[in-house]
Amino acid sequence: MNQPHDGYVHQDETAPGWGDRHPHLTIRASAGSGKTYQLSTRYLFLVRHGFDPSHILATTFTRKAAGEVLGRVITRLADAVVDEGKRAELSASLQGTALSENDCRAMLRTLTGSLHRLSISTIDGFFNRIAQSFRHELDLPPEPKLIDEKHPVAVRLRQDAIEAMLADDDLPALVTLLRQLHHDTAARSVTEVIDSAVTNLYEVYREAPDRGVWSRLKPLSVMDEDSLQSAVSALAGVVDDLPSDKRWLKAFAANREAVLARNWEGFIKTGLAGKLRDGSETYYNKPFPGPVVSAYEPLLGHAAGVLIQRVAKQTKATHDLLRRFDEHYSALRRRQGVLLFSDLTHKLSRELPELGDGLMEDVYYRLDGRVT
Repeated sequence: MNQPHDGYVHQDETAPGWGDRHPHLTIRASAGSGKTYQLSTRYLFLVRHGFDPSHILATTFTRKAAGEVLGRVITRLADAVVDEGKRAELSASLQGTALSENDCRAMLRTLTGSLHRLSISTIDGFFNRIAQSFRHELDLPPEPKLIDEKHPVAVRLRQDAIEAMLADDDLPALVTLLRQLHHDTAARSVTEVIDSAVTNLYEVYREAPDRGVWSRLKPLSVMDEDSLQSAVSALAGVVDDLPSDKRWLKAFAANREAVLARNWEGFIKTGLAGKLRDGSETYYNKPFPGPVVSAYEPLLGHAAGVLIQRVAKQTKATHDLLRRFDEHYSALRRRQGVLLFSDLTHKLSRELPELGDGLMEDVYYRLDGRVT
């Protein structure tokens, strides 16, 4: 790596103990609290202590913020060259490091002479820079259009992918998936259901595309029909064990009605069942009679089993739906030379490590800079 010759000694970032003297910092702050000032101060501190500017990575979330950090770094140094008061202020901000006019001039010369090698950018911009350095290895389009998921082009391609699913995929199988996603009901349009799943869960799928990850929820056992009928009868038989309280009788009736309708979600959430599920020993300050608890327990277990089975089925169906969508969406993006910002992180995290040992040295070489 080429080292700038600016008249002062540069640090060897790999030397023992340098990390202890200048540890990495995490700064958490809300908007308008001075993050840009702190970032520029940290940057100048490192440069002042001899660190190669091309080895320093400063990232933000927006281009505007990145420009502000770079502008603040250059402006503070330029002001310190010509203004003694500004120089004293800068010296104080750099943990009391004494700065002369020549020191500031040398630092300014170093930075302005290597602007093309500075890494002050958005984090997406930095990822894109790495990805473009491995364009062939990552199979990137020749001149990709880099956009985010909310860009109109991405929205249009998402809708095109949904239409392609409806046109090309096995429609009965797709309808089955949608029914599993919505408790075997058809209250929403097919397109609306797919779009909702894609909007909320597509990035989750991309993080974990393996179906095994979506199948880890283990269903609980449920009663067979004969056992369930016995449990329903046992529940009806404890009505005389209830306290003489209209609120108890009303809650019990609601629970029994939910059981008869096989509305297990409604059963487990309300009335006496809801209290017992939460571990409560009383209802309106009256203790639960033993026979009532015994009658409710198997039904509560059955309800939990049914609901967990439903969630497990929905989770697998969601994966299958997203997999089908991804096939169409990825093909459309590829044909139109579109890259999402999230494409870069997925490719860098999954495909780049497959290049094997010595990867970081290769990254540094292609970036023409070492991030320390």
